[in-house]
Amino acid sequence: SRACKMSCGDVTLKITLTPKLLKKPFEEAVLAPFLKAYSKKAGLYGGRLPVPMDVSRVTVDETMLGDHRLPGSVILLANQTVEIDVTLKPPPSPAAQAGSVPGFCDSPFGYADPFAAPTAAGASARDPPGGTVDFDGKTEVERLKEQRRATRLARENAEAAVGLGTSAFAQGNGVAGGGGAT
Repeated sequence: SRACKMSCGDVTLKITLTPKLLKKPFEEAVLAPFLKAYSKKAGLYGGRLPVPMDVSRVTVDETMLGDHRLPGSVILLANQTVEIDVTLKPPPSPAAQAGSVPGFCDSPFGYADPFAAPTAAGASARDPPGGTVDFDGKTEVERLKEQRRATRLARENAEAAVGLGTSAFAQGNGVAGGGGAT
């Protein structure tokens, strides 16, 4: 087993890893359990439990750790307690979590949980592709395609009618037949 002394702000905890946990990625074996214990001592992070994505930096014995997916056995030393400092990103504001400020949210969906109910910022990942289905059984995209198709057909029919009228007019004046006045 190997041990580390982890700290984040005012909270410091000692974590000991078994050989089984040392095979797992650092993020899963060390960071996630630390963040869970951290939230019990320091309180919730922006109204929720912190997750590894909320970490902005991890330093191991004053050296920044770049890849959190490395096995714990690579990061932690045998027979020596390693000091690890975790720095969290600033907690998201409640407005950013609700989706009203999509530019300041960590989520690419514009709100904290991609499976949450839709908000003004956008649709939920659970919504059917193309928007919600209305009573006619068509999505917004299908209705838009249908409207564009109808507009295109009307325009083509109008152009065809104008084209037929022009050629009939030309034939009536003897232009299309090639037998003009001499």
